Amino acid sequence: MSWRLADLLAPWITDCSHAQWAALHVDSIALDTRQLKAGGLFIASVNRVGDGRRYLAQAIAQGAHALLVSEFADDAQRQLFCAALDTRIPLIEIPHLADIASAIVARFYGDPSTQQKIIAITGTNGKTTCSYWLAQIFSFLGKPCGVIGTLGMGADWRKLAPTGHTTPDAVTLHRQLAQWQQQGIDHVAMEASSHALDQYRLAGLHLQQAILTQVSRDHLDYHGTLEAYAAAKRRLFSWPNLKTQIVNGDDVLGQQLWQQPAPGLSTWVYHAAFENSDDHGGHLAFEDVRAHNGGYQARLHWRLPQQPTQQLTPQPAQQAEIFLPFPGRYNLENALAVIASLLAMQIDIADIVRAFGQCQLPPGRMQSVANQRGFIIYVDFAHTPEALAMALLACREQAQGKLWVIVGCGGDRDAGKRPLMGKVAAEKADLVMLTADNPRSESAADIAQAMLAGMASVAHVQRQLDRRLAIAQVLQQAQAGDVILVAGKGHETTQIIGDQILAFDDVQVIQQLLQESLLQE
Repeated sequence: MSWRLADLLAPWITDCSHAQWAALHVDSIALDTRQLKAGGLFIASVNRVGDGRRYLAQAIAQGAHALLVSEFADDAQRQLFCAALDTRIPLIEIPHLADIASAIVARFYGDPSTQQKIIAITGTNGKTTCSYWLAQIFSFLGKPCGVIGTLGMGADWRKLAPTGHTTPDAVTLHRQLAQWQQQGIDHVAMEASSHALDQYRLAGLHLQQAILTQVSRDHLDYHGTLEAYAAAKRRLFSWPNLKTQIVNGDDVLGQQLWQQPAPGLSTWVYHAAFENSDDHGGHLAFEDVRAHNGGYQARLHWRLPQQPTQQLTPQPAQQAEIFLPFPGRYNLENALAVIASLLAMQIDIADIVRAFGQCQLPPGRMQSVANQRGFIIYVDFAHTPEALAMALLACREQAQGKLWVIVGCGGDRDAGKRPLMGKVAAEKADLVMLTADNPRSESAADIAQAMLAGMASVAHVQRQLDRRLAIAQVLQQAQAGDVILVAGKGHETTQIIGDQILAFDDVQVIQQLLQESLLQE
């Protein structure tokens, strides 16, 4: 793919056709010099993460044909960054480049999302599960669907390639969308992280739907306050040309979006209990929920939305029986979000019911680990107070004996949630094993101490900072009928201690320890 610079930048630079660089062609684009190819355009913007202009000399050394940079504050700053640069390489300044860089990248790749049905999911918990289920269901229905999120990126939900971020950088994102478009993949389910929304990583993306799961405390080390965190999420629901929003009617932000939608949006709202509200929105909920075969049998009630321009008339609720083959009542909310998305795309309810019966949970989300000891073991990514509480509640429903939790908190992240995590663990589990998560540059002992500070009682709390030994000790103590939740890392296959990235997969470690115990018997 090759672009004449004047054509590529025309939407953002007024009358650039006479610039000295106007006729220059670039055949690649990069936001990171590590991905820059000779003959490419290097975009060096300034955002909360850093100043890309520090890498201009490196970009030139790697063969960049042009440099697109955030506008300098003054001549002194321009001289500081550019004094030693090769002046034959065009350097183009654009105000507020960080806000539009991703849109420039999207244009470079031909704006593939305009030809696709992109479903973007945001929220503290549930993003991965919703995107994973959507990809599965579309696949079951013969509609190839790409998935992008915490578990990676791929056209097959069973084979995802890691990207390093929940929402990848703009080049990775739009390049992949362009490839999928060429392959005839018209549906994409993706996670939209608060970081990506705050950093305008999704600028230029055309969305069919935006889904809000719920908002609770997370990433305050980055956003500072819960209000700023929620504001980043809110951006998704005023997206240019967005067609449909699907929101959790029991969440504070969800209620605001439901009651004050952006103009022209079709709104679906899911609830814990069905309500035939006097608004234009579609509404859905489960009733008569019964535990069944390791999951839930439920009756789905829903009402279709009406166009805001229509005269509001009462709509009868429709019903359908559905089996949801997974544990955890919080997953009922995730299922409602997915069902609303599918109904909004006019997928027949019979097809939805049939496809959901085949769905699997994502790796590391209430992932069961088989054993011959008579207890139940789950590995779950729960790393926020609310997610941990929901996972423990799901485990409590199945515990005939004691409920164990093995838990820690990540280092170099929001320290304020540590006592909250400790409080939840101590209140909702019978026995708590505090251990290391990813301590990074911090002391695992200090992190555990901060978690202990949130506990009213510690009589049922043990501490073993070596995560493997912590799991081994719980496996040795647990009895038949107990349930063990190994929380915090879920699908992750490494543990970060100091500057070391060590191989560590909770599921594999549990399986190895169980095998070792069998060999010793």
